[in-house]
Amino acid sequence: ARDRRQLGADPGVRVKEAIAALIGKHVVARRTESGMTQEEVATKCGVSRQALSMIERGTQAPRWDTLYRIAEALRCDAFDLIPSLKQVRGL
Repeated sequence: ARDRRQLGADPGVRVKEAIAALIGKHVVARRTESGMTQEEVATKCGVSRQALSMIERGTQAPRWDTLYRIAEALRCDAFDLIPSLKQVRGL
């Protein structure tokens, strides 16, 4: 068995971070497709521009209610912002 120190961070944590990054990429893609700025989306969904920026960069995963408000602001389904199982399995 390998020493846990050789494995780095807990694999579950790495997957959560990767999922947050994928959500961020989906948010950026939808936002740029819609022609909206971070400020416009943030205002519509009730978060700060800085919080939206952190979500887009994948450094902060949005809470479910925030994800739904972002989707509403972008006029898409919240599931459009969530990575597919195929994407997650590829992590």
